Amino acid sequence: MLFKRELIEAVGVIAVVLSLIFVGFELRFSSTVAQTETYGAGNEINANFHSVIVENADVWQRGCLGEQLTDEERSIFAHIFFMYQNKSFVFYARSQTGLLDRDSDGIAMDSAIQRYRYPGINEMWIQRVSATSPNYEYRATGGWWGAVESAYQQLLLSDYPKEADPALCGI
Repeated sequence: MLFKRELIEAVGVIAVVLSLIFVGFELRFSSTVAQTETYGAGNEINANFHSVIVENADVWQRGCLGEQLTDEERSIFAHIFFMYQNKSFVFYARSQTGLLDRDSDGIAMDSAIQRYRYPGINEMWIQRVSATSPNYEYRATGGWWGAVESAYQQLLLSDYPKEADPALCGI
């Protein structure tokens, strides 16, 4: 009778261990599926962004360089900038959650380099951040905004090259 009870307990322990192993495989599979979907969504975001740049290359490049734009061109530039900023934020957030196999600090640095090299990007960045702050003050603190601002401040103190090719703005 004692042997039978021990056998039943052992079978129960083995069943629990096997179910935990199964759950581990399911989690790994779910994570792989989520990462694959994230890459697909990221590719779609990039494709949409780049197609808008191609359609408005002159406005985008002149805007990046901080050149004078008409009101209509400024609206187009602001729209493309918002797409760029949103794309970068989404990649940063996905990196933070582990869904993107890239360092989030590197993604923030990419945006900081765009601000550093392209006066129009920096101007639009400051306007966008200010518009989301009380009293329209420039306060880029915490999270995505803070990470980009911190990287930007590092660049200002460095001898990182400032030369920029307008064709590479936002890329």
